[in-house]
Amino acid sequence: METEDFNALTGDSSLSEENKYGLKWYSKYKCSSFLLCLLYRTGLLVESDKTFGSKIIFRMLLLLVLLANTYRAYSYFAYPSKIISDLFFRINFIQFLSYLLSIAMWYAMRRKRKSLSILLCRLRNSHPFTRSRLQTFLLLFACSMPITFEIMARITMARKVAGSLDNYYFSIVLFSLLSWVQIIMYPMWTNLIVLSYGLLCQTICRQLHLLRAHIEKCPPQEFTILMQSDVVKHELKINLSVQLLQKVFSVPSFFMACSHFCTCITALGTIILLGSSKLPFMILIQISFMFVNACGGLLSCLWMAGGLPREASKLKDAYCRKLQQRRLLVGEEGAACFEKKLLEISSYVLSGCNIISFYRSSILGLAGTILTYAVLLINSH
Repeated sequence: METEDFNALTGDSSLSEENKYGLKWYSKYKCSSFLLCLLYRTGLLVESDKTFGSKIIFRMLLLLVLLANTYRAYSYFAYPSKIISDLFFRINFIQFLSYLLSIAMWYAMRRKRKSLSILLCRLRNSHPFTRSRLQTFLLLFACSMPITFEIMARITMARKVAGSLDNYYFSIVLFSLLSWVQIIMYPMWTNLIVLSYGLLCQTICRQLHLLRAHIEKCPPQEFTILMQSDVVKHELKINLSVQLLQKVFSVPSFFMACSHFCTCITALGTIILLGSSKLPFMILIQISFMFVNACGGLLSCLWMAGGLPREASKLKDAYCRKLQQRRLLVGEEGAACFEKKLLEISSYVLSGCNIISFYRSSILGLAGTILTYAVLLINSH
């Protein structure tokens, strides 16, 4: 890595009081980032409350979400319990929790919009929402497929329900609009938050990687007290960004994990219980996609957030190794305070409400937990 790249990513992030929440940097950056513009339009940044257009869009989204949830609750629970089997009711109830958790996720992030604005302003030089082609493709695929499946399912349903041609087209439009709002709420909204969370984690991982590369490239003779002090200062700045990230996403990441977990066990339980013989092909494809999407969201969160403690551990090892090399060559003992300071840094472990800790080693355990709960859901029937 070049020295200028290191300085650009880990440079001074101090903010003046006037530009504390990033109005100036935001006006330059928002047009080039879809995710940042989305956070702005959905009321998750401090700047969201300062323009009339954003307020209108924000309130319209709230109204649509309220109507969609009312419709979803009615479609799930309006019929007498004798008509609906206990298993069907349990599956629908667990799936309904995913939509409620998505709303709770948005509300939790809105409460922390000031901290989120400060975090994005601190990371502004790193351009955290810059996506690779693969990430862009996966985002478009994950957002478009639920809408496509829902349209095809509604067309099939409307053919059976509608008695005339006018009712046929009206049914398609009405049910598709209601379904689109539900899909935007879950899984699209949850996917976008997972992607934002993952990109921010990836940006901080890159900063830790650049700091480690800067240490490894430095000759032992030049690894002086001043250099060690500079490394510790940069690490403290990165650590502050991690603390802000945890503060903003602690509750939303917990809701996201619960939401995707509910979808995983209901989708897997439905597929195992009914199988391809009892489910229409389009419904089977739709349920399978929801299962893959939920598993992918959980895996992405664990992998991206789990990369932070891994990079922090590598940084500590690189620092101690370089310090030992200098001691062997120079015999300097005055850097013990900086060594102790760096070894005392946090492990950079992110968590959801201090209940779920995000480690890469938890992926296999998560797979076993999903399978276990899906089997329990079926056996209880």
